[in-house]
Amino acid sequence: MKTIIIGGVAAGSSTAAKLSRLDKDAEIVIYEERGFISYSACNMPYYIGDLFDDETSLMPRDPQYFQEHYNTKVLTEHRVISVDPDQKKVLVKNLQTGETFEDFYDNLVLSTGASSAFPPIEGLEKENVYSLRVVEDMKELKAELECCMPPGSTAIVIGSGFIGLEMVENFKNLGYHVKLLVRSVVSNLSPEMSIYMETHLENQGIELIRDASATKITDNGVILGDGREITGDFVFVATGAKPNVELAKEMGVEIGVTGAIKTDPQMRTNIPNVYAGGDCTETTSVIDGSPMYIPLGSTANKMGRVIADDIVGNKVAFPGIAGSSIFKLFDMTIGSTGFSEQRAKDEGYNTLVFYHASRSHYKNHGGEPMLVKAVVNRDNLQLLGVEIVGFEGVLARLDTYATYITFHGTIDTLEFLDTAYAPPYSTVRDVVLYTGMIGMSLYEKGIFEPKNRRNEHFLEYVKNRK
Repeated sequence: MKTIIIGGVAAGSSTAAKLSRLDKDAEIVIYEERGFISYSACNMPYYIGDLFDDETSLMPRDPQYFQEHYNTKVLTEHRVISVDPDQKKVLVKNLQTGETFEDFYDNLVLSTGASSAFPPIEGLEKENVYSLRVVEDMKELKAELECCMPPGSTAIVIGSGFIGLEMVENFKNLGYHVKLLVRSVVSNLSPEMSIYMETHLENQGIELIRDASATKITDNGVILGDGREITGDFVFVATGAKPNVELAKEMGVEIGVTGAIKTDPQMRTNIPNVYAGGDCTETTSVIDGSPMYIPLGSTANKMGRVIADDIVGNKVAFPGIAGSSIFKLFDMTIGSTGFSEQRAKDEGYNTLVFYHASRSHYKNHGGEPMLVKAVVNRDNLQLLGVEIVGFEGVLARLDTYATYITFHGTIDTLEFLDTAYAPPYSTVRDVVLYTGMIGMSLYEKGIFEPKNRRNEHFLEYVKNRK
């Protein structure tokens, strides 16, 4: 039984590793059009920012490792240019030599990933413009910064999602002056949560350019739609990702409503013996099964394992995702899981929305406040989504909420969740329990929308925090 995998980063390498363990006789081939496989893309901003200097720690497994440990043949710089599902064959181009050849499969895995999604800005091709999606991008940017951009230079960042904000932090830590162009709000959270991040960024010396829509990049900076000229030495663009589905479309694979490849819970496409996983693939929400596209390495790895199980006949299904995400912004942590308020309303839920600020643990043990936004289905009290901005203990609470949402927990029982307690780690009523208590109190009073969407006490804390 031969499995060909197109793409060797998260989902592709995960599929190969597990399949080799499940079937010692499996013949596995990975074709990867770039030069690196199985790398930690999420760690690239921190390598650029000199948080660590061991480049190989990003890429712990090379083709030789896969051959020796997983009996998997890996051919990098090889692009699959077409697939014939009827004949179960692929046409491959060696990008180093230009040679093309055919290969045949019993099972095919599409793990073609995603690419940077660029807005229609004139000048994106200029030499002073950079992005970060693959190792080659990282190497180019790192080399250019070390060669030609001394500390004190000005970086203009377009895009305020995960990568954009992580690079803002790392550019600042490298000694650059940073100008962040903000079209409307910072981050992927609800608009009213942006003010806390904006305040924190300004505290760190970041220059925010608000209501900024870039239309042209020049040798000296960026021109905005309203005519403003923002000067800078180089431009970093991080405006999102789009799934690589061109090959899938050409071979007749069904594309979902999100624009990514549609699969069933076993990660099978509509074409027999063809699977898809990773950033090219649509998934579903654990809340109600509605389509979602949130490309993350953690999700891709899980999808790859499900594919391997199904190939050998194990009955395993990918359950979907809660949509959990978290990122670091200097010493602030921002996270979310489940549905946003807008998504819940778009899906037709009758919502209860509220906020509360609670300390991670007791103040005399160094505890700091975090702000929680919760979205609840008031028809059945199911917790639908949570957003958190804070400085300590955010991850533990976010993971608790994610687990609760995954198993369709309701806030009437959340208050009684048996969380661990000790003063150095939490208050006697933990942040999570307060969500249940406050939510139920508001529900019983018939208060379903917050009067004030800005917590002035938490905002003041962020402003004055050193």
